Amino acid sequence: MVCSKANEVTLASTEAGLASAEASSAISATGDWWSQDLDCSGCHARNVESFTDSNLSASVHGQEGYGDCVNCHSLETLEEAHQGAMDIPEYIPLRLPQSACLACHGTYEDLIALTKDSTVFETPDGTFVNPHTQPTETHQENVECYSCHKMHSEPDPKGYCYTCHHTGDLTCYTCH
Repeated sequence: MVCSKANEVTLASTEAGLASAEASSAISATGDWWSQDLDCSGCHARNVESFTDSNLSASVHGQEGYGDCVNCHSLETLEEAHQGAMDIPEYIPLRLPQSACLACHGTYEDLIALTKDSTVFETPDGTFVNPHTQPTETHQENVECYSCHKMHSEPDPKGYCYTCHHTGDLTCYTCH
């Protein structure tokens, strides 16, 4: 699967942006102030730093050369989010639609094939369950990638499933 990068900014330039985070943190948030040429780390240091934290999914994207915010967050979305004056929150829970992830990662069927040998979920009887296959008649049909995958924060791959399967047992007969 090949992804066309929206912007040819390398991980090295993202790391260089980290050095200027303190200098650009005093951006005046009034009027028409945002442009795609601004250093995102001025306001979003935690998110930019995640490209170099090997415990976070964003670092994998950074290592692959997708260490630029525009690679996942469309320019249109960023322009809309930065209109007018605003307070800068510590955390911004922007959740990308599945289509944004699949633009690079292929179809959902491709993901099922890629994770067919996954050992993330194991039932008490030792059976491994592919995390991307789910019976739609008993589960939410429109699970989004962000339900399980966190780009800029600590991953919790089982957290979504355990909201219902709180005993850790992934078999239906335990509760039904």
